Amino acid sequence: MKYTRYNVKRKTNKRFIAVIILLVAAMLIVIGNGKGIKILNKAENTSPKEISIKNTTGKKEKNFYAIQCGVFLSKEYADTLVNTLKPYGSSFIVKVDDKFKVILGIYKEEDLEKTVSILNKKEIQNTKLTFKIKGEDLCNLEIIELINANLDVLSQFSDKNVKAFKTEKLKKWNSSLKAVDEKSKNIQVLKSLKDYVNKLPNEISREQVSSGYNFIYNSLISIK
Repeated sequence: MKYTRYNVKRKTNKRFIAVIILLVAAMLIVIGNGKGIKILNKAENTSPKEISIKNTTGKKEKNFYAIQCGVFLSKEYADTLVNTLKPYGSSFIVKVDDKFKVILGIYKEEDLEKTVSILNKKEIQNTKLTFKIKGEDLCNLEIIELINANLDVLSQFSDKNVKAFKTEKLKKWNSSLKAVDEKSKNIQVLKSLKDYVNKLPNEISREQVSSGYNFIYNSLISIK
């Protein structure tokens, strides 16, 4: 009598492997969906952000920087460059005499090089402008702190998911600053900065970022 031989072991192995593959595929789908949900939740998180304002002045002077990307006789050309720079930050136009300067943001020293490096890789012309504030009196020290605080707020919008920013803590901190000598040479700059913070809306939107940087730039060039 002849017997038909069945390789039971081989079939079992194949079935076992097929089941494992299906299980792994199912796990990957679940994990993938989980990640997708997390990313979606992050993108939908449009609640206004807040930061803790801290006094950071420990040095006798502080440097701030702006990146100038072009100077034009025509505002139309300046506007074109502003649009080109949108992927790299918040740019604005400053009119000086009959020329239009395009400035890309205001930076602390620790935040400057990253942006410059990106612009250089993209072969976008840029020039670093340095503003040095000497902490020679309380007035200048408070100017440094106010610019620091405003830059901390504006820099939050480098996160694409941030849609708005609450200003309550910034305003409260601003009102707690000490009175300074009215004869300080930069007293008008300090008053202008304090007044600017007091008049901010309860929430800053992304559309207001460029005007915020523009204001800080004008404050910096006014410092004696």
